[in-house]
Amino acid sequence: MKNKSTQTLLAILAIAGLIVTIVPSILNWQGIIPVNNVNTLMMVGTVLWFIPAILIFGKKEV
Repeated sequence: MKNKSTQTLLAILAIAGLIVTIVPSILNWQGIIPVNNVNTLMMVGTVLWFIPAILIFGKKEV
């Protein structure tokens, strides 16, 4: 069973992953960063979001 502090840490990591996924596209739209950096940051953000999300919302313990 996951305790409250672990759940909080996983939620913070998931939110950070979502931010790292969304912000690069906005920065590219503004002309601040190039596309190759957007691709890298979005991949990192996706992985950073998926791992905690799977651990948080994965199969429920009985």
